[in-house]
Amino acid sequence: MILLLLLQLAAPVYTPLLIDQLWESSAPAVTIQGAVAPGVFFEPVASGLQVTFRIGDAHGHFLPCVLLVVKGSDGVHYLSTIPIPEAGQVVVVSGVRKVYPVSERGQGALEINPVAKVQRVEVDP
Repeated sequence: MILLLLLQLAAPVYTPLLIDQLWESSAPAVTIQGAVAPGVFFEPVASGLQVTFRIGDAHGHFLPCVLLVVKGSDGVHYLSTIPIPEAGQVVVVSGVRKVYPVSERGQGALEINPVAKVQRVEVDP
């Protein structure tokens, strides 16, 4: 019983936000809904692959989301418990909000890194 309570306390609380609200928020863990943009980028890293996809909102803002896919025990295949979403899908992404300074832009850059969860949203046609 105590272990279950400790696990619940250790789990991050994800704050639901819009992409527009990320700049004003100081929440470290966020949940964002958006449509997946075309183009997924794969970058090899020591522990596997870093997969970056972007989600967009109705205002034309896009947010990179970084998912780490680890190498399997055979060292060849990759394992992920989080599905890589397809372009056009509407998804809810939960993860850690990161801000990086970019002096040329003035306000920097945002991303969700790492992604902890991706849920597909069913949209009525």
